[in-house]
Amino acid sequence: MSLAREQFPEAELYEADGVNEGEPTPDVHDIGMWRFVFRVDEGTVFVKTVKPWGDLENPELIRQPWLEDVVIPQPLPMDVTQADKLLKEKGHYSGPYKTVTLRWPLYPGRNEPYYIFGTPDQRLGWYFVGIYSQTVEHVSG
Repeated sequence: MSLAREQFPEAELYEADGVNEGEPTPDVHDIGMWRFVFRVDEGTVFVKTVKPWGDLENPELIRQPWLEDVVIPQPLPMDVTQADKLLKEKGHYSGPYKTVTLRWPLYPGRNEPYYIFGTPDQRLGWYFVGIYSQTVEHVSG
């Protein structure tokens, strides 16, 4: 957030998307390539990692709005490691995943931000972990 806020003090987080460049993994720490999306007065700002868990690129401003997400209030009460632990502890899914997205979908019934774990095969669906409710939900593909 700080890199985006250096240039855009009003930046608000919309979404964070992480991906593992290698094979699908059951270890959230392997998800190392990240893209962060922010709402700013002029449109949308993207900040990406240069390499897995590496430095961040300079913010890129797109003068268009980002749609279908609600701004995610800061600070977050749960990080991605805690969400991964809940997913596994509640017995919903312990297999590998390829992506993790933090977002608050603008959709009826979605009343909080979620960490969304993407399975290697989209037909298997996604697992949503609510950051406030700490509930885990499977959404089939």
